[in-house]
Amino acid sequence: MATEGMILTNHDHQIRVGVLTVSDSCFRNLAEDRSGINLKDLVQDPSLLGGTISAYKIVPDEIEEIKETLIDWCDEKELNLILTTGGTGFAPRDVTPEKFPTFPFCGLQKGATKEVIEREAPGMALAMLMGSLNVTPLGMLSRPVCGIRGKTLIINLPGSKKGSQECFQFILPALPHAIDLLRDAIVKVKEVHDELEDLPSPPPPLSPPPTTSPHKQTEDKGVQCEEEEEEKKDSGVASTEDSSSSHITAAAIAAKIPDSIISRGVQVLPRDTASLSTTPSESPRAQATSRLSTASCPTPKVSTVPWHLALLRKSGKTNQYFPLLVQFGLHA
Repeated sequence: MATEGMILTNHDHQIRVGVLTVSDSCFRNLAEDRSGINLKDLVQDPSLLGGTISAYKIVPDEIEEIKETLIDWCDEKELNLILTTGGTGFAPRDVTPEKFPTFPFCGLQKGATKEVIEREAPGMALAMLMGSLNVTPLGMLSRPVCGIRGKTLIINLPGSKKGSQECFQFILPALPHAIDLLRDAIVKVKEVHDELEDLPSPPPPLSPPPTTSPHKQTEDKGVQCEEEEEEKKDSGVASTEDSSSSHITAAAIAAKIPDSIISRGVQVLPRDTASLSTTPSESPRAQATSRLSTASCPTPKVSTVPWHLALLRKSGKTNQYFPLLVQFGLHA
């Protein structure tokens, strides 16, 4: 059976806290309420909150029972703080934070925490989510709701012992001041505000980088374009020098080829009388040098078939002399 609320002696100068465990298994005595008992110890710890447990109860995952208990503790017992544990996940029975639409035909309203609170406290829920995400990425699956009803602060905590303790510690620094604000503890509120005023301000943000006018940017682009043109000119001179050096290299290579090889290479390329009549006679070495120079020159290749290949194809001796053409680079 459900554990009845345990009303302890009230002390106006202390924080009166209620712990509500929402769990089907704990309600049926199938599991031990480890998270609720642990929260009671944390609340009573003088080094933490130093409060008094004025009410403690276990209810099943039923919206109406959760809602009735919260309203009773807020309106009748006037507790300063209510901590609920359990029912904030994605399971179908996790209904602690829920609020369902109003039924206009009968005037009924169905919901738990969101139906009970009058004002939300999203900063506390955000603090718990941020802290939980630093521990595990599964913290994003929690759906806590924090809010105020009258002068009572209601906090939804996870159902596990570890998760509820961590989330309680994430919001603990703000809990005493929040409770003092709700119960009009003017003296304590003023003390906290004075301490906040004495805290040093954070350093100013870094100054933004200097901005340049559009006219200045245009001038810079113009100077950059001039520099690029000069670089292109320099690269053009360098490429001309490279091409001239390639001709020298070709001539040097041709000078090292024996005359016997050159003469043999020329003999395998017979010319007709028409081509010889229009072309001045050259020595074999000069012909080889001109061919090597033309091959190394970076001029585009002509798509027409060279005259010597045309003659060889006409005579049907291309396969016979093709190795020599490859050797001297005359097969292209």
